[in-house]
Amino acid sequence: GGVAGGRGETAARAGSVKSRRTSMDTQSAQRAMSDADAGAESAQSGEADTSGARVMEFLQKHTAYELIPESNKVVVLDTKLPIRQAFHAFYEQGIYAAPLWDEDARDFIGLLSAGDFIDIMRRLTATLADREDLSDADLDQYTIQLIREEYAKEDIQAKPLICVKPEDSLYHVALTMTEAGVHNVPVLSHGSVCPAGGSAATSTTTGSPQLLHMTNLAEVLACLNRHFRGIPSALPLFSQPIGALPIGTWTERYGGSRSKPIPPLPEGVQESYLVRELYPIRAVTPDASIEQVFDVLHGISALPIVNEHGVLMDLYARGDVIRLAANSAYRASIKDMCVAQALGATRPTALNEQNDPSSTHYGRFSTCVRGDTLRTALEMLSLPNIRRLIVVDPTTKVVEGVVSLSDVFSFLIENA
Repeated sequence: GGVAGGRGETAARAGSVKSRRTSMDTQSAQRAMSDADAGAESAQSGEADTSGARVMEFLQKHTAYELIPESNKVVVLDTKLPIRQAFHAFYEQGIYAAPLWDEDARDFIGLLSAGDFIDIMRRLTATLADREDLSDADLDQYTIQLIREEYAKEDIQAKPLICVKPEDSLYHVALTMTEAGVHNVPVLSHGSVCPAGGSAATSTTTGSPQLLHMTNLAEVLACLNRHFRGIPSALPLFSQPIGALPIGTWTERYGGSRSKPIPPLPEGVQESYLVRELYPIRAVTPDASIEQVFDVLHGISALPIVNEHGVLMDLYARGDVIRLAANSAYRASIKDMCVAQALGATRPTALNEQNDPSSTHYGRFSTCVRGDTLRTALEMLSLPNIRRLIVVDPTTKVVEGVVSLSDVFSFLIENA
């Protein structure tokens, strides 16, 4: 009965996701289709039905157990951990999110992600503005728990813990992340073993949750790709060029927001430093301040960095905030730092005009062109640390669109 109820709930949530597309999105998708041949447009609906059904059948039959590797490292942060050490743990372990463990409650109470570091960095910068002599011991008074208490005093609701169970279907896993707008979720089980780390490691309390794995959309996509790689004819939709499908965010010339509306900027944030020619894609030039970048990262995971002609030079992602925090940038004024300086301080190769995005993989981001097939895009997105593709003109390298992992799964769910 519980399993049937869970499936019914998942199906209802999927129906809700499908119904969110507005008339604006539909019109954008129709404009996008004009890039394809007339024959491709007429064939797409039938192919989408067949391909979507096969994809959905696979995702519903397979479970999160298949995402858990044989040898697995998990990282859990105690809420009493100093935030400075959390910065370094993220950077040194190469992670983008970690569950928070409350020893008093003996339970997971939330998730700390790279996006949270933006607000935490700002808070620390403001707090330390007049304290140049602050030692590491003084700084360690600022714990994860203290930050959460500050949120509570300001009536800022802490994000609830979003997780999945190992027996959940891959469809449920993908839907959970897409619906919540998150890139990582913990796979939690319940038993007699608490997560490693601290005194919880030796506990045998019955019913305590156990962290088995931190999974993401790329792992679900990689599982899907492995299954269908040897039978490409089974998914004819995947042979369509991405430039002809209602996926992603594109410049106005190529259909604008095709799959979902862009989240609005926070109140009071100016758009004057965004590159208007690429609207509704949010992009900045190298001289934009890191403070401005933090503002416009609201609701999205990365910003293309372009020159005055819209040519792709680099990318600033939320993961770069981790590197900035690990380098103790909060001890200085981030308001006086531009994005080029921030990247130069956090990456081996500094941003410069000679960066060439013409290769498929450059640094930590990947590019593609409108003519690349959906199958090619999915193979690239299933690679580690590739969360989005920047679509560029094959000749000029001007940015034309952005296709993210969440865009892809929203599309697959809508075509199920």
